[in-house]
Amino acid sequence: MAKSGHKDRIFRICSERDNLRALHAPAANLDRSRAFLLPFHPLKHVRSMFAALTLGAGIMFSSLCLSPPRALGADMNWWTLGTFMQPLDPGSGNTEQKLQSNAPAWMALREASTAAGADKPEEAAASFARAIKLYGPQNPFISKLYVKHATSLHRHGLHLEAIRTLDALVARDPGAPDGLWARAQIHLKIRNYTKALSDFEAVARLSPNLVGAHMNRGLILYNLRRSEKALDAFEEAIEAARKRFVAISVYWNSARFTKSAPGVASTMLSLLEHDRDMTIAEAHLWLGRTHFRRSRFWAALRSYEEAIKIAPEYEMAYKYRGWLNEKMGHISEARADYRTAANLSEGDPWIKKALRRVR
Repeated sequence: MAKSGHKDRIFRICSERDNLRALHAPAANLDRSRAFLLPFHPLKHVRSMFAALTLGAGIMFSSLCLSPPRALGADMNWWTLGTFMQPLDPGSGNTEQKLQSNAPAWMALREASTAAGADKPEEAAASFARAIKLYGPQNPFISKLYVKHATSLHRHGLHLEAIRTLDALVARDPGAPDGLWARAQIHLKIRNYTKALSDFEAVARLSPNLVGAHMNRGLILYNLRRSEKALDAFEEAIEAARKRFVAISVYWNSARFTKSAPGVASTMLSLLEHDRDMTIAEAHLWLGRTHFRRSRFWAALRSYEEAIKIAPEYEMAYKYRGWLNEKMGHISEARADYRTAANLSEGDPWIKKALRRVR
C-alpha cells in the first residue's frame, strides 16, 4: 500500500548520494595557501598528482558503489487523501450525486470548469459564484464546491486563482480542514513548501488523526533538512495511524454492518488493517532515513527492522536495510536483504547491481 494510488510523485529531492559525497568533501579542499612558496620537485610533484588522482578515484568509486537505490532517493511520495486517511463521515453518502440533484447549480459549476479549461479565469469565477448562490450558503457541501472548483482551476494551470478560491474557503470556515488540505496540496505542486507546511500543520491541529497531514509534514521537514522536527512528525503519523484504525474499526464493527453485511465489514477491516500496517511501516522507513541523515546508523537500522517486522512484504525496507548494512560492513546481512528485495521486486536493476557488489 505504500506504493499505491494514494500518493502523487511530484518533485526531486537530494539523495543520500549527496550526503555521502558531502562526507568526502573536506578531502578535496586542498590547502593552496602555501602552494607557490614551496620549491618545485618533479618527482614529488608526480607523486602528489598520483596520490590526488588515487584519492579522487577512491572517493568517486565509493560514491558510486555505496549510493542508495535511485528510485528511493530521487522522488518524494506526497500523501493525498486515500481510503485510510479520509475524515470519517458516515452520513455524507455520495456527494457528487447530491450536488447533481440541483441541476441549475451543477450546470453553473460545469460552466466554471469549462471556462477554466479555456483559460478564462474571470468567466470561471463568475460561473462559480453563480453556482454557490444557487446551491445556497447553508448547503452542507459548500466546502466541497470550493475544493472542486479550486481543483479544476489548478488542473488547468490557474494556480493562483485556485489558491485564491481556497483562501476564500478558509476565511469562510477556518475550522474545517478541507480548504487547508486542498490548499496545501496545491502549494506542494507549485513547490511552495513553506506555505504547504504551514497548512499541513493547521490540518494536523484540527484533525490530529489525519495520517496524511503528519506524513506530509515529515516529508517537507525532511526535504528542508529540519531532521529533528521531521522525526517528531513521523512518530505522530504512527500514533495517528493506530488511533485512526481504532476509530474506523468501531464504525465497521457497528450493528449497521455486522447485521446487514457482515462479509463486507470483515473485508473492509482486513483491507484497512493492511493499510494501517503499511502506513506505519513507511513512517518507520522515513524515521530510518532521517536517522541516517543525522549519522545515527544504529537508530536507522532499528527503524528499518521495525518496518520489516510490521510489513514483511515491504520491499523498500529491505533495500534500505541492505544498503545500510553494506555501508556498515555487514556484507552477509546486506546480501540476505538484497535477495529478499529481489524476490519482492520485478527485475529491479539497482538490486541486481547491489547483489553483484556483495557477491
